[in-house]
Amino acid sequence: MANQRGSGTAYYIGTSLSEDAMYSLVAAIIEETQLGSIESPDGVEVSLHSGEARLYEIVMNHNNLPLSYNRYELQPYSCTFYEIVDGGKWIELSTSYATRGTLYRHFRIFLLDSM
Repeated sequence: MANQRGSGTAYYIGTSLSEDAMYSLVAAIIEETQLGSIESPDGVEVSLHSGEARLYEIVMNHNNLPLSYNRYELQPYSCTFYEIVDGGKWIELSTSYATRGTLYRHFRIFLLDSM
């Protein structure tokens, strides 16, 4: 079910889907809405956000092992915010990670404008 609110659309799926069925559904929504998608390894979630002439990339490693993704070295269960600057260079702004159920944060400068 798709519900429109303002300029956005929310999709509600009222059932449990297999991985293949969920992939097919998401692929259809991406095609229908002409959204872009970001390929990432299993267990790695990536999102891009922009505003005020800035681009941010948020990378979450849901795996219990460190791994590499693009130019980043990801720690287990980490969430890292990057600002993309000057033709693809990046600045790490903030990293959070979980250890034995406790969330720890290592903050650098992180100012987020409204997006």
